[in-house]
Amino acid sequence: MNRRKRIAGPLLLALFAGIALYYFGSGKTGDQTETGDETSGTGSHARPDQAANPITAFLASFRTPIEFYGKVVNQHGDPVEGASVTFSLLDNPDEDNEDPSTRITLLSDREGKFSVKGLKGSSLAVRVTKEGYRTLPNLGLEKRASSRLIEYGGTSDQGAKFKDPANPTLFILHEIGPTDPMMYMKKRWKLPVNGNPVRIALDSEDGTGPHWIEFRFTSGWNQLPMDNEINKKRFDWKLEARIPGGGFLHNDSEYNSEAPEDGYQESIEIEYLATMPQGTWKRSAHRSLFVKFADDSYGRIRFGIDGASDRRPLYMTSWLNLKPGSRNLASDQWDPTVVSE
Repeated sequence: MNRRKRIAGPLLLALFAGIALYYFGSGKTGDQTETGDETSGTGSHARPDQAANPITAFLASFRTPIEFYGKVVNQHGDPVEGASVTFSLLDNPDEDNEDPSTRITLLSDREGKFSVKGLKGSSLAVRVTKEGYRTLPNLGLEKRASSRLIEYGGTSDQGAKFKDPANPTLFILHEIGPTDPMMYMKKRWKLPVNGNPVRIALDSEDGTGPHWIEFRFTSGWNQLPMDNEINKKRFDWKLEARIPGGGFLHNDSEYNSEAPEDGYQESIEIEYLATMPQGTWKRSAHRSLFVKFADDSYGRIRFGIDGASDRRPLYMTSWLNLKPGSRNLASDQWDPTVVSE
């Protein structure tokens, strides 16, 4: 059988598998112990006429030269020395090799900088980590992140943006800092749909304790006819929450580790009416909030409320500082899911 024809399908699958390298599965390792070491590869450049043959062009993409310069900083822009930098290089199109990637690890230097060059491959995934720091998710090349996936091969010109040693790509690590005793909880809660109050305390897994939030939930979901069109129909629903003597304050970033001292409102309300236009009405809602209690205890909550549930409509993650008066919400228990609206 013709070798080139036989491998075309598996190679395309291998290319898509390479995208999964962003999540850093296992790969061949080539650790570098000296900061900023260069790693070389082998191969030759693709000829222009290879574009006429998609298989030839595909194979040639794995021989694309790769050069990359980066810098690790914390949330304040200060360099982070000794961060672990992992490169996953998609460089092996051989269908008989189950793992088409080479993996390289090095450390950022005193200025937070690192680099590789002399490599060849189709794409490069880069991720930085360090103990005592949180990572930021990759939300696109123009966003702050702790990881990147760059296409070098084929028709992509992404790689050209990362070859300037005077302008290294920034990778952000969020320094946690000192922590106080913290109660962390992540749970789904029952709420009746008739508006009867339910108190949920952040002090314990069973929701009991002095630092409670009162929730009232009403929903007309159960009053809809249970037919095939039910999911297209709107209904009235509302969630009210209250902290007597304390209150709520919008949290615009999951990385905020200090609660504001003032600006809290004692109650919040989320309401959607069936009379709202289709584009305005929502079946569910999410909020990310700082919370303050009457004894000057601080915390933060993140919750989602499902207006079409009559069982456990409230899903809440919470952090409560157990030292009254302390606004420090830094915690080793961290959930990076963003649900703030």
